[in-house]
Amino acid sequence: MKKWDVVIIVVLIIISLIPEGVTFIINDNKYNNLYVEVYSEGKLYKKLPLNKNSEEISFTIDNELGENVIKIDKGQVKIIDADCPDQICVKAHAISKLGESIICLPHKLVVKITGEGKQETDEVSF
Repeated sequence: MKKWDVVIIVVLIIISLIPEGVTFIINDNKYNNLYVEVYSEGKLYKKLPLNKNSEEISFTIDNELGENVIKIDKGQVKIIDADCPDQICVKAHAISKLGESIICLPHKLVVKITGEGKQETDEVSF
């Protein structure tokens, strides 16, 4: 591998990380309240507050496609059990930030974090 190959690879890696940084800056602490929204077959099944001080909540979603067990604890959400064949939703990491989601395609289940009560900007400088 030549010197310029390494430089090009490093530059491409840095460029690929820029959208993640921009998303983090834009979404960081813009909402007063975070919520977990659980959709089953495209319809809102449950909406629960998400904060680090709340007690542990576990509940089961059972529809004709299958069963999922969702756990909310210490400001994080995770699917801890499912009877789908691939188990991708169970293997997914716990989510805790605005805009993150866990999706179980075989059961048509979506768990996502949303915000409510957008904070006003205190000051803008140019």
